[in-house]
Amino acid sequence: MVKTNTQFKAIKSLISKGLTILTLLLVTFGAEAQTYSNPTHYYGCTYSRYGRNYTRYSAITTVVITDEAGNVVYSKANDNCNKNVIGGHFTVIEPTTAFDLSAGSKYTLTVGAYNPNNNTRYTTEVGAWIDFNSDKDFSDDGEFISPLGWMVNHNSTRSFTFTVPCGSKTNTTRLRLRSDYMYGRIYSSADHSKQLYYGETEDYTFDYVSPTTTSSNFIMPDSAYVGTPVNFTNTNQSGYVSHNWTIDTFKYNSTNTTHVFKVGGKFNAKLVSENCNGIDSTTKSIKIITPTAPPASDFIADKSVYEIFETIHLTDLSTNGPTYWNWMLVNTATSDTIDGDDILALRGNDPYVNKNPDVFTGNFFGAVPIGKYDVYLTASNIVGAGSEGKKVDYITVQRSSYDMGAGTALPANVINVSAGTIYDDGGLTGNYGNSKTTEALIAPCGAKSVTLDFTSFNLRANATLKIYDGVNALGTPLHTGNGFTAGNEPSGSITASTGAMYMLWASSTGTTAAGFAANWTSVAGTTAAPIASYTYPSTTLYNAVTADFVNTSANAEGSTKFEWTLTGPVNTTATTRDFSTTFLTNGVYTLDLKVIACDGRTSSQRETFTVVSPNTPTNLDFVANTQRPSLGGDVTFTATSDKANNWEWTFFPND
Repeated sequence: MVKTNTQFKAIKSLISKGLTILTLLLVTFGAEAQTYSNPTHYYGCTYSRYGRNYTRYSAITTVVITDEAGNVVYSKANDNCNKNVIGGHFTVIEPTTAFDLSAGSKYTLTVGAYNPNNNTRYTTEVGAWIDFNSDKDFSDDGEFISPLGWMVNHNSTRSFTFTVPCGSKTNTTRLRLRSDYMYGRIYSSADHSKQLYYGETEDYTFDYVSPTTTSSNFIMPDSAYVGTPVNFTNTNQSGYVSHNWTIDTFKYNSTNTTHVFKVGGKFNAKLVSENCNGIDSTTKSIKIITPTAPPASDFIADKSVYEIFETIHLTDLSTNGPTYWNWMLVNTATSDTIDGDDILALRGNDPYVNKNPDVFTGNFFGAVPIGKYDVYLTASNIVGAGSEGKKVDYITVQRSSYDMGAGTALPANVINVSAGTIYDDGGLTGNYGNSKTTEALIAPCGAKSVTLDFTSFNLRANATLKIYDGVNALGTPLHTGNGFTAGNEPSGSITASTGAMYMLWASSTGTTAAGFAANWTSVAGTTAAPIASYTYPSTTLYNAVTADFVNTSANAEGSTKFEWTLTGPVNTTATTRDFSTTFLTNGVYTLDLKVIACDGRTSSQRETFTVVSPNTPTNLDFVANTQRPSLGGDVTFTATSDKANNWEWTFFPND
């Protein structure tokens, strides 16, 4: 009996061990087989029925995660609706690790939403879950991270902040985002897997990172001046629960901090940092110097040429700890001054505003308009105002992209930048309009030539573009035929050798097209000052005879202006390049030509002559442009005379 019993116990023990092993294997296999749920949406953001495609609501578009310092941890571009109908509108966007989230850190999640049917009335409800303990579900406390009833407007984004909890080990896990329209069914944290009507579900794989060490440290200068901001930069930008600073008895609790010391001396700065692993602290000393001399003013800008509506970033480089800044921008052509009376950021003692001011450019009050500017800075400290820093022609604000229309209307809107892009009245993205007549003059300051290259040209027969070498339509035509249009497209580069290019655009009614886009460049001419000069027939001119005064001024390229002033028995003015007039009154006349360069430099010429009535016959001759014309060809005859004002031509034989 004992033996039998012993054998029975042995058999029972083996069976028991076998069952235990089997149970462990089943548990192990069950754990390995456990996977994330595959939630579905009945309609989704799009769906198909009976061969027809339908668009609905609540696609998840952009997804961005940033840390406390604003660094982008993860970004998904706008993919609109994923159209994963077979998968029930569930998509694993990132099947492998795409980013890290550190335990104890705060992050901001930004989600975009879009209704594919463009319905603007319905908002999108979004839910977000994170499987922090990596148990392949989103059901544990704290794993529902978004606010309940969190709505995102159509074609918009919205953000919220969450904290990654401590307590788990480093592991690979998932973030889940779900969407439905505003009357959907995301009622609670438990709705991570149930079927929704519209929208979609997206999963993102990432690593939950738990710290194994705690180390407090920061970067700061060894010394600074009284009254100047001192930056304290934490070497731990993420992965920490909290940071607490003590600087000169002042308390701060941000990741990084800035402090202004009011008096000189030696001061301590202490940082206490805490993460999921523990707490550590660091203390450093800084010397604060009281200046003994005024600042030597100096500065830089982030670049020299700004497209209008860009922001100018000025940075103070002055020595000896300035605490007050007075900036000034002076337009070198108009002498207009922009200072702290116009823009508050340009004058004051706020180190966060006036030390390194950001200045808008534009055509509105409080902005720097188009032009070239000298920049001045006078920096002051507790000793007094320092020397003035000045940089000549330091900043240029320009506009180099134009749509033909009100912005190019003449005479007020001559385009004087050396290079840029010009479009028809429809601009970069639109078609040209019907019944338009617009013009543009490209005349860069001091240019000796302008060259235009088309990057696109799509016109119908109802639109025409004419181009001239000169400041108006009296210049030499550079187009072919009656203007560039459908069937007569421009080919190759077009160059205006006068340094000015005039463009005339006209459209009529009918169907329109994309229009044109073209880039221009220019070649700079001489930088010498203009020299005014002109020629004319004689110091004795004749009544009732047209006299031509031909402009021969030097260094007068591009957008140079001309002012003619005639004084005598009859007075008149003109602003054309050349000047012609018919005198009807005898007497002594004076003619002044003033040449005004685009940079403001001027030159003048004055001549005096007498107008009399002719009392002798005219000297008469003529020339022909060819003496061997072809049959059916044209011949141009030009009369030359000094006193004539009426001509009669006779040709013989006349057949």
